[in-house]
Amino acid sequence: MRSRGFTCLILGMWLAGGLLVALLASENLRGVDHLLREPHPSASIRMQKLGATDSRLLLRYQAAEQNRSAVDAWENLQLPLALLFFFYLLFATYEGKFALGLALLLVVVVTLQKLLLTPNLEAFGRLLDFVPESAPSPFRGRFEILQNTYLGMEIFKSVALLGLAALVISRPRRSSRHSGQKLNVVDKADYGHVDR
Repeated sequence: MRSRGFTCLILGMWLAGGLLVALLASENLRGVDHLLREPHPSASIRMQKLGATDSRLLLRYQAAEQNRSAVDAWENLQLPLALLFFFYLLFATYEGKFALGLALLLVVVVTLQKLLLTPNLEAFGRLLDFVPESAPSPFRGRFEILQNTYLGMEIFKSVALLGLAALVISRPRRSSRHSGQKLNVVDKADYGHVDR
């Protein structure tokens, strides 16, 4: 079935894209610690002039900006992908109401992330970029709530996508509902002239 293969392709791309962005974000932040532990000799001289705290803040700022850019690019791609997936399920497959409802819910979640959650997360993140982690800030609590909400939505999307994939793969193949009736119609006595 071509529709099953295309549905699985979209789901696989969606899952892989989300995983790639999560790994990229994690690696960017981990790279800061690696650069501070083992800096290039030329960088080490410049970082000594800045001081350890300012060097760390500057590198973390750069990593955070890369992560914001990656998330923004992924969401710009993810929203049309979610809409394509929903309309493909609606018009090109035999999926039931549950699968369609879940696909529509994914569109809503991606839209909420893109329009409401991510802009606020980025704004609070920028307010905290140059505040040392040990220093108190009135924005840190809000940022953590937004970050945990975003993480929860990402986990929900991943579970929903895996559930949809399992549903599509386990669905029995359908043939035309009327294929048996069409063959039987030819054998009826009223249609004997067709056999001649």
